[in-house]
Amino acid sequence: MTQPPLDETAMQGPLQALAEELSTAQETALDLQISISSILASLGDTSCEAIFSLQDVDRLAQILGDLSTFAQALAASSPETWHVDVHSAASRLNLRDLAHRLCGDEVIPAASLASADEDNDCTFF
Repeated sequence: MTQPPLDETAMQGPLQALAEELSTAQETALDLQISISSILASLGDTSCEAIFSLQDVDRLAQILGDLSTFAQALAASSPETWHVDVHSAASRLNLRDLAHRLCGDEVIPAASLASADEDNDCTFF
């Protein structure tokens, strides 16, 4: 029995894409930290639990940043002969846009999928 051909993607591409996604997630975590801090300040909540939660968000941002740096270093040092079946790995992900970005596929923004004659009264957040 023969195996179906594998997607032979050089490892550097998916690792660099992963690094970029982690960096973007870090930026989002930092934005959340600022938002949560502002909300807590406006509520006057200075409880230990609230402060620990903010520290958790900060730790998450730091972890995401370090993982991004690690993935970039792996991408830079990976031999060109290392290949992976990136589409098979990405098929296990729930977020299709993320899977496409990690595979290096072109991703069409959802906003551009609406036709010109639609009134676009639905906003995604």
